[in-house]
Amino acid sequence: MTKKLFRTLKITCLCMALTAALPIVSFADETTAAVKEDKMVVRIIHLDENGNPLEEDKQTATEETEGSEETTDKEEAKADEAEAEADSNEEEAAEAEADEEEAEEELEAAIEVENDLRSEIVTYALQFVGNRYKYGGTNPNTGVDCSGFTSYVMRHAAEVELPHSSGGQSRMGRQVSSSEMRPGDIICYGSGKRINHVALYIGNGQIVHASTEKTGIKVSRWNYRTPVRIVNVLGD
Repeated sequence: MTKKLFRTLKITCLCMALTAALPIVSFADETTAAVKEDKMVVRIIHLDENGNPLEEDKQTATEETEGSEETTDKEEAKADEAEAEADSNEEEAAEAEADEEEAEEELEAAIEVENDLRSEIVTYALQFVGNRYKYGGTNPNTGVDCSGFTSYVMRHAAEVELPHSSGGQSRMGRQVSSSEMRPGDIICYGSGKRINHVALYIGNGQIVHASTEKTGIKVSRWNYRTPVRIVNVLGD
């Protein structure tokens, strides 16, 4: 009798506590309620004679907890993937923007020279960038080699005649140092003292030249190869 009365009092106290926390909750014999706070859903938990949850309700609670944790893990994984993709896109956009800015700066720097004639030579030469290389060619519109390109540009932009050979051009004009060179000067490259390539200096540490059959007329760094000689053929 005393044990039954104790169990009845225990259940009654538990019901009173839950009733104070919830607006309206109905209870069956030997039951109590647990509230899922995020959705305010009432779940009935069956108790044994000692006031402990039955095995069936323990398993249900465990499954709910595991399901909630699995959902949270999936959501976090999706968030991490989205963040990684955003970082990758941002990085690609930054690289593309940097390349565009660098190309614009290089072109602007190449044509911003003090001397009007030298500026005209650089501007005239740059219009042929992208045209094809042709060994023995003399016209950058149809195909030209390195010395054919520099002689064509100097003839049409500055009325200066140069021989169609890299060695011959290296002996023209006045030799200058790399610290003295200016846009419009001819930079000569080779092996030892033998000259086998020439290019037009355009400023900002760059040259424009008829490079190879694969790359055609292009802009490169002036020291992509070690220069053998630099000459001023304009006479100023």
